Amino acid sequence: MSKFFCLILLAFSFSSFASFEEKYNGEITSVYVNSSSEVLIKVKGVSSWLSLGKTDSSYTQSMMSVALSGKVSQSSQMWVRWTANPNGSYPKVLIVSIGH
Repeated sequence: MSKFFCLILLAFSFSSFASFEEKYNGEITSVYVNSSSEVLIKVKGVSSWLSLGKTDSSYTQSMMSVALSGKVSQSSQMWVRWTANPNGSYPKVLIVSIGH
């Protein structure tokens, strides 16, 4: 029974990571904090704003630091991965990397 449960859990974890999009060699053109304290970025070649999360999260603050570094340096060596299905909101950024 426990092997069956582990197999289902493993299959579910792989399917949850399969629903994302990414941009290699991208350039962050804007970093914005809205009135709801949500940090948004705009990536060249991506049609929508992408959300890093709320400013009260240390995880979001770390990702915002990387995004701002990429923006200020005008790096075109950014790697950004985000959720493909935002469920009526901004797509959520999962990874921001500079000089990958």
